[in-house]
Amino acid sequence: MWSWDNGRYDGKCYQLAETLCSPQPIQRPNPPVLLGGTGERKTLRLVAQYADSWNGAFQTVEEAAHKIDVLYRHCDAVGRDPGEIQIGLSKNAFGVTTDG
Repeated sequence: MWSWDNGRYDGKCYQLAETLCSPQPIQRPNPPVLLGGTGERKTLRLVAQYADSWNGAFQTVEEAAHKIDVLYRHCDAVGRDPGEIQIGLSKNAFGVTTDG
């Protein structure tokens, strides 16, 4: 819908005679996508596939380094240069971790 091609869409759950997005996004080809989280199996894989930037919260520098390494391996698996992804890191003040 972010393209100028307003053709038909036949998906698994939805069928549309015409796809419209009005107004169109200012950014081309699409708005930047930011994903946040630290799940190694799903979140970081999705970051490698789709995100322009990633934000994660960590308790230690070692944990952050490990998650970045996991992200780089996902990038390698999908053939993406990890240098294309902006990385934002922050201290996890609540000690909450995820594994998605």
